[in-house]
Amino acid sequence: MVLRKSLLENAFHTGDLKLICKDGSKVPAHSAVLVSIPYFATKFKEDWSGTTWNLNKKLDLELPCPVDATVIQAFLRYIYGDVWSLGELDPSDASMMQDLFSLAEACGVPDLCSAIDDIVIVSNGQISSVVLA
Repeated sequence: MVLRKSLLENAFHTGDLKLICKDGSKVPAHSAVLVSIPYFATKFKEDWSGTTWNLNKKLDLELPCPVDATVIQAFLRYIYGDVWSLGELDPSDASMMQDLFSLAEACGVPDLCSAIDDIVIVSNGQISSVVLA
């Protein structure tokens, strides 16, 4: 886990992808890590296989649902193996938690969906209360 966490911390320099945020900003990542996620594995094989990389050898990627950089960063921390970082999120931030859940669901990461579900109580599609462990 430490190695992957360090890899994420250095993604600005070593990453070969940039994930496009809702506001147009970009968050760096590594294709070697994301290929383990069903959404990315499919896209790398099909849609992005013939995509032209930019001059900096980086590929700009749209996500299946538009989210803020903080959501992408939380998603990446989890994917890179820092599962405990979910405990640092504010579970009462309904918008962020819903966006993170939506991104995890759209990318095919059921473990993250379950982890979010363990942190918050959702009723009628809205976060109504927080489960404190």
